[in-house]
Amino acid sequence: MSSVYDLPPNVQRVIARCRAGQTLVMSHDRGRRKSYALAPSGRAVETASAEAAIASPYMVPRADGLFGSDTPQSWSAR
Repeated sequence: MSSVYDLPPNVQRVIARCRAGQTLVMSHDRGRRKSYALAPSGRAVETASAEAAIASPYMVPRADGLFGSDTPQSWSAR
């Protein structure tokens, strides 16, 4: 397994904030565009950074999807 330090700095920061207790949350605007933020802080996260963090082995989905566990809307750090 590679190290979290092999990831881009913006992605490392997302993971670090989640390890510190934040949750990465996805939402959609009226145009159905995805946006990401950290909860409970509300800090916005760039889409590319959020999706890279989600794709990494350091984040796990929560079972909070509208259509079941296959459609998560939030992620926590391992």
